[in-house]
Amino acid sequence: ASSDILKNPVFKEILGWIDRAYVDKDPDKEKMLEGALNGLLQSLDPNSRYISPEEAKMEQDEMRGKFYGIGLQIDKKDAERITVVSVFEGSPAEKAGIKAGDVIIKIRDDAGELTIVKSTTLQTIVKKIRGAKGTKVVLTIYRSGAAEYSKIEVTRDEIKIQNVIFKKIGNTGYVRLNMFNGTAARDVKKAIDELKTLGAKNMILDLRDNPGGLLDAVDFIASGFLPAGKTIVSIKNRDGAAETTFSDGYGFYEEGPLVVLVNGGSASASELLAAAIKENGRGKLVGTTTFGKGSVQRGFPLSNGGQLRLTVAKFYSPNGNVIHGKGVEPDIEVEITDPANFKPGEPEKDPQLKKALKILNGN
Repeated sequence: ASSDILKNPVFKEILGWIDRAYVDKDPDKEKMLEGALNGLLQSLDPNSRYISPEEAKMEQDEMRGKFYGIGLQIDKKDAERITVVSVFEGSPAEKAGIKAGDVIIKIRDDAGELTIVKSTTLQTIVKKIRGAKGTKVVLTIYRSGAAEYSKIEVTRDEIKIQNVIFKKIGNTGYVRLNMFNGTAARDVKKAIDELKTLGAKNMILDLRDNPGGLLDAVDFIASGFLPAGKTIVSIKNRDGAAETTFSDGYGFYEEGPLVVLVNGGSASASELLAAAIKENGRGKLVGTTTFGKGSVQRGFPLSNGGQLRLTVAKFYSPNGNVIHGKGVEPDIEVEITDPANFKPGEPEKDPQLKKALKILNGN
């Protein structure tokens, strides 16, 4: 049993030597506890972690669409790399030139303290990046293809997430979803309904750089695109038992032509929705292979107001394909070859969107 770890005499011996011999006679006990808990959980997998009461509140604020920081979504691609999954549009991070796919190597906070990312937990990195409005943080990043690391200074600000952006391009409705938060389902339906009222005959759903979020939002949105009874996702737990979710057939855009835009920043819930649309033959995916996070984390409340975020299951696509570590491949691959001039949502500066429009217009 896992409880045997606490009975291990070596554990007590180490704590005893810290009390008797460590150079600092009064080390931060809270920090020690947090480090021990996260060390334990990180030995299981990169996504299981302890969330302090402070971080739990920060996550709640983010889901409500407002927090202070630089406007990044980050994740652990593996045990050693913290990768930028997405950059919020109009955020300090975007203005500073940080891009999805960048790997964070070091962080120097406004107090001058340097943190080496390789040996640090994900939640510690999140805390180091966030901070009060007007303060600065310096990130050392690696970008694929670059000859050397880059240092980027960013000034923190209030981050307000405009979760759904939509517009009509010719006869096509374009809907960009930034996160599957508590209002995502309602906002996507509202956007599509309005675009249909404006005369849109086709739809493009943009899930690029969408890091995921709530499964309930995925189920609702997928049920708007898929006929009733179609498989959305299967979730298998530790015993191998599968729970399959089927479309409720809400039908707010069940039949019209559909293209979904994806890239390496489309993660978790984004990948579930993309796979459901692709494998049910409901629409085409355009872009690049998605991030590859196909595991389910459940939050268990703790007595101190914190939370245990534990991996409890894995996702499988409607055809039974593994998403974790592999991602979802697009039907039509289109790379962004000129990142400096790339502007999502503008057809002449967005080759993936341009390709989607050509497909929908029969070109």
